[in-house]
Amino acid sequence: MDTLNALNTFREQIEKYIVFNEAEWIVFQQHLGFRRLKKKQNFTEPDLVCTDIGFIVSGAVRYFYIKDGEEITGYFSFENEFVSSYKSFLTQSPGINYVQALEETRRGRLEIETIGGFGHVRYDATATKKVRFHS
Repeated sequence: MDTLNALNTFREQIEKYIVFNEAEWIVFQQHLGFRRLKKKQNFTEPDLVCTDIGFIVSGAVRYFYIKDGEEITGYFSFENEFVSSYKSFLTQSPGINYVQALEETRRGRLEIETIGGFGHVRYDATATKKVRFHS
């Protein structure tokens, strides 16, 4: 999937939670990036702070932790779903689980610094979205 299609898909998915007009979307999409994860590459690990929310453009990930030397899988995320160690991301404290690519995975990402920075942008619509996004 090319970047334009990935952006459109991301917008469709995020607009289930918050709707952007065109001017807002133009500002917002400038803060999105795209990354690839190789098969078995970790998106996040225990004891690390998760600094971004991802959106799976293609591929799949699994969430797991290790107990007594055994990997225990708790959840999966697939194409067109969001991915993050949410508690770690929201609290900016170390996470307790792994999020690992099951296959080559392309994901969009929005970093915590970007979300926090929306309040500093001199654009009223973006500030409104920040309030709605953090609610």
